[in-house]
Amino acid sequence: MSEFRVPAAAVAAAVALSLATPAQAAVTITNFTVTGPVVSGTFALAFDDSTSAYSLSALNLTLAGSSVAFDTSNSGLISLADIGRPDFLEIGGLANGGVYNIGQAGVIPADDFAFEFVPTIISQSAGLSYDTNGIINQANSVTITAVPEPSTWAMMLIGFGAIGWQLRRRKRSTSTFAQGGFNHAL
Repeated sequence: MSEFRVPAAAVAAAVALSLATPAQAAVTITNFTVTGPVVSGTFALAFDDSTSAYSLSALNLTLAGSSVAFDTSNSGLISLADIGRPDFLEIGGLANGGVYNIGQAGVIPADDFAFEFVPTIISQSAGLSYDTNGIINQANSVTITAVPEPSTWAMMLIGFGAIGWQLRRRKRSTSTFAQGGFNHAL
């Protein structure tokens, strides 16, 4: 009678699968930097897998010549899907308070700003509209760049280390010429 052995890894995998819990919705936070001649700062977006929606989780922007520091209390994030641009988001801020919303009625108060961008593009240029002392300006040289999370950097470094380790421990093949042709010595 032959003996059947189940490897320990197979048993461990079966136990892990039997104890698995249903997948939970993940919230991914992506950090961005904004640079340009009239604006600088950072912001972070949270993406919820269960609702497929973005939210503004952090913001710290300043406009040149403005005494207002824009953060999440005086700024907001809106989707432009309702106006036919489903991939675009807009971040804007109101220096004098209120809730930022597209199509705000009336004249834009001093030191307000807005820019549109696509959150899935790592680095892009965006148009910036801003108001200084009642004059609306357009600056098309704002750059928005996603910043990788520390865990992403760690995984990348571990991957490069593993590749280097594999290459280092691989046996090197050498080629030698013998009298009758080409011979491979492994």
